[in-house]
Amino acid sequence: MEVTSPEGEQRYAALTAVAHETVVALDFDGTLSPIVDDPTQARIHPDAGDVLTALAGQVGAIAVVTGRPARQVLALGGLEEVGQAIAATGKELYVFGQYGNERWSSSHRSIVGPRPPHGLATFMRELPKLLRTHDASEAYVEDKGLAIAVHTRRLPDANEVFRRLLEPIRSLAAANDLMT
Repeated sequence: MEVTSPEGEQRYAALTAVAHETVVALDFDGTLSPIVDDPTQARIHPDAGDVLTALAGQVGAIAVVTGRPARQVLALGGLEEVGQAIAATGKELYVFGQYGNERWSSSHRSIVGPRPPHGLATFMRELPKLLRTHDASEAYVEDKGLAIAVHTRRLPDANEVFRRLLEPIRSLAAANDLMT
């Protein structure tokens, strides 16, 4: 790395001095994988596993933090295999799915997390009618296990549909004791 100022050299030296104590946390979508129209088609960059394994040798641990279910991101990213490679370096890979509600690590290799919220099943049953009522039946509904995502980005007027759906979805969530 080229450092172009004395202050830059000091900051770089300070960073490298504590790197072995640092956890590098990365998002899956938009960082390890490009954002795609169909979330089920997201794939980790082909070189990411090797880069993460090399980085793990320099830092305390690597974490992937995502809104996706942990099981899904493990599969889409091949992260169980990456975790094995990182574990071979004596370090740890953590996956925090559903924004930290689900946890997996390369040493324990099982997903730990809570049960879905009580009102989620009712919300999911009522959601298609809400979408039809608000001319958004073509919105993509993603069941994440602990949460539901309604994607409007594929629709012709995505921002307008999002604006139109926001309050009705908040109301339906509140009626089912869910948070938005």
